[in-house]
Amino acid sequence: MLMTTSAHPATAETWPPGDYPVDSLRIEVTRQSVGATRTRHVVALLGSGRIEVRENTALQSSAPLARDALSALLDRLYRLRFFTLPDSYLTRYGVHITAEGRVQRSALRLPDRETTQVCVHIGAGQKCSVFADDGPAELNAFARDVRALAP
Repeated sequence: MLMTTSAHPATAETWPPGDYPVDSLRIEVTRQSVGATRTRHVVALLGSGRIEVRENTALQSSAPLARDALSALLDRLYRLRFFTLPDSYLTRYGVHITAEGRVQRSALRLPDRETTQVCVHIGAGQKCSVFADDGPAELNAFARDVRALAP
C-alpha cells in the first residue's frame, strides 16, 4: 500500500521512510489561538538534539533535547499510527433522519476554535494533523507532553 500525505507526493517509496537520518527529523506541535490577538505557539523537537519554542515567528527559547526523549516521543507517534490519521479533525460529520424518513448526512466545519497541529517533517516530506481540544485523546495527550518539555 502506497501512503502519501497532501504535502508529500506519491513516489515508489512508502512514506515515512523506514530508514532516515535523525538530523532530517523535526516534530512540531503548534497551538493556534483565535480572536483579536491570534498567536501561534510552536514547540519544535529537532533531530539534531534541540528543542525550540517560538511565539509567532520569534524564537523564545532553545535547549538541548535528549535523544532518548526524542526517540520515545517518535515511537509514540508510530504507535498512534499518526501517519495514517486524517489531516484534519476540524469537520464534524454526522447523520440525521428527517421527518420524511430519509437519512441525510451533514458536515459541520469548526473554523473559529483554538487548534493544535502536530507535524512530523522528515527531509522534504511531512505529515500533519490538526485538531481542537475535543480531538483524539491520544493525540491531545501527545501534544500536551511535548508542550510540557518546553524550556
